Amino acid sequence: MENKGKIIYLDCWATWCSPCIKAMPNSKKLMKKFEGKDVSFVYVCIESREKLWKKLLSKFNLSRGQHYLMNKEQSEFFRNAMNIQGIPEYILINQNGDIVEQGSHIHPGGKLIEKKITQLLK
Repeated sequence: MENKGKIIYLDCWATWCSPCIKAMPNSKKLMKKFEGKDVSFVYVCIESREKLWKKLLSKFNLSRGQHYLMNKEQSEFFRNAMNIQGIPEYILINQNGDIVEQGSHIHPGGKLIEKKITQLLK
């Protein structure tokens, strides 16, 4: 319930996905930009090894986000439920829990996601 009434930026990634890892510094900047606002940053790591997952989280110092590691079965269920064809995949969820945007085009390094989050905060 910690995300109730908040905007959620959901980042679906994997430890073996180089574009996902390259986006992490931008994700950290985006998180900092909306610090103190009603925006939650949730990271779902799929089909990855726990040791490498923890190592990457530490490397990029993303401790302020909410992090979840899914095993193969959970990953498959999640990808099917969310209609995720490839990663990285980003999902923007409004304060009511509705998905308002989904896709790689709302990556954390672009101005589009900043604009969309700002619009939802109004």
